[in-house]
Amino acid sequence: MYKMKKTRKPEMSPSSVDKNVTLERKIQIAKDFMSDIVDISKYQITSEVDEEITRVTFTKFVKGIKTAETATVKLKNNGELYSYSSFMLGRISDNIIESTPNIEVITQVAQNRLESMYKDVKKNYSKIEYETEFLELTLLKDGTVGFICTIEVDCFYPAGEGFYFEYSQLIHSVVCWQDNKLSTN
Repeated sequence: MYKMKKTRKPEMSPSSVDKNVTLERKIQIAKDFMSDIVDISKYQITSEVDEEITRVTFTKFVKGIKTAETATVKLKNNGELYSYSSFMLGRISDNIIESTPNIEVITQVAQNRLESMYKDVKKNYSKIEYETEFLELTLLKDGTVGFICTIEVDCFYPAGEGFYFEYSQLIHSVVCWQDNKLSTN
């Protein structure tokens, strides 16, 4: 089980407190902070900057698939730590899946579920389209491996020579992975 280490406050020189620090320096401060908690070499690091806060996100990938295991360090413009949050940190092992699953099959299973869910709704529209926005590997409450498929559902009805777009929504569908194969549970 994951245990949080005692962390040290990120190093800051007195001269950096009153001025903006570079993005590279903020990312280094976030890396130093996270290195006391986890092995950051196992995470992809991204950053997002707005006027007041820089968000540095650490995301774990397993066999090229994004996982729900993430941590976010937010820093003020002067490099001072603003906040830290994490989800499932240390819970998803590198060998959680033995082989790389076929992503197209996983998304098709999720879309088939939506097709079944929307069968009555389909009667009101000429066409319903599904597009997988992204896929994320996670652990469910019972320890089962799951893939969260976020799918955009677009509903259309006819108008004139083509189809008129009616509405769109994002739906999350979970596909379970047990014994190196998809499960319909």
